[in-house]
Amino acid sequence: MNKKEMSIIIPVTLGSMIEWYEVFLYIYWSPIIESALKIDYTLPVIDFFHASIVFAIAICVSRTFGGVWLGAKGDRKGRKGVFFWTLFFIFLPILLTLFMPTRWVFFSIIYMGLMKFLQGIPAGGELPGALCFLEECALKKRRKYVCSYLLIGPQIGQILAL
Repeated sequence: MNKKEMSIIIPVTLGSMIEWYEVFLYIYWSPIIESALKIDYTLPVIDFFHASIVFAIAICVSRTFGGVWLGAKGDRKGRKGVFFWTLFFIFLPILLTLFMPTRWVFFSIIYMGLMKFLQGIPAGGELPGALCFLEECALKKRRKYVCSYLLIGPQIGQILAL
């Protein structure tokens, strides 16, 4: 592997690793997060339903919107700049989650849903944009090999979240 390929593969792999680490971290730790917020559901089904709704908003709705919007932006303005901004705006909701209001349970539920929605928008554009970026920067005979590194990041992120 040459230096140009490594300078592209490493940030893309790390970016997808961090993105999916946070996604799987919420999946695995949502019961603990909600118990720390003192959300007292009488039925465990309601707890599962709340975590599923927040996850569905983050994965289905906002990632779809982000993929369409940031994909078009990457086509027009270049993928490298869009890739940088997606990583920055993935971290911003993580930092804002530190300031989640825990005193009022209803507001904390809405706040968590909003942060997951805001985080899903750049995450929807990161993975497809990164794949196109890898494909465009690789030599023609090595494109499949270089693009395969994108799928290592989510797996490492899932393992670290466990």
